Amino acid sequence: MRRVLAAAVILPAILLNLSCGNSDDNLSLSTPGKPNVIFPLQVGNTWLYRRTTYDMQGSAIVVDTVLQRVGRDTLIQGERWYVWETTTGLSMATARSDGYWTYIGGVPALTFRYPPSVNDSYMLSDIGPMMRIRAVDTLIAVPYGTIPCIAYEQLSIPDQQRSRIDYCAANTGLVRTDEYVHTPSGVDSLDRRSDLIEFHLY
Repeated sequence: MRRVLAAAVILPAILLNLSCGNSDDNLSLSTPGKPNVIFPLQVGNTWLYRRTTYDMQGSAIVVDTVLQRVGRDTLIQGERWYVWETTTGLSMATARSDGYWTYIGGVPALTFRYPPSVNDSYMLSDIGPMMRIRAVDTLIAVPYGTIPCIAYEQLSIPDQQRSRIDYCAANTGLVRTDEYVHTPSGVDSLDRRSDLIEFHLY
């Protein structure tokens, strides 16, 4: 996906076996007795998304699907990192006690802070962008179902223009990504949306 971070973003193992077609109105995806993580990282985990591209009038002009998969793992300075395989290339990520980390510019960066606090903000790198947690329990309806999500907003530096919002759910990963373009009139226009269709965890 364009402008997608390595999560993409462009995700401790959680033993779930979930697939699409769940008819529950609101899905609770935490697992009793299991530690919650924002992205379950285990080799073989896959996520399938519907990706919609919009014109400046808000009409859908392209609809396709994107598959993301945790292909393998590796040790970097004694820490286990996971290699993401997507239709746009490879990226790396790991889970730490404070959230989901990726490599940005060759340097590890906290991408999605977890557990989250509303209005908390932090920098992905010394030069940005800035991340802000807009909400911690907002309901997002996607083809998979309606899921309570954490909203992570990415803002450019120094003008703080919105470039994207990633909606993530504990023990699930990325549920929706909204990518924006900033128009000359000063309006944030939705450029692309990726919605979760199904996912499989091992």
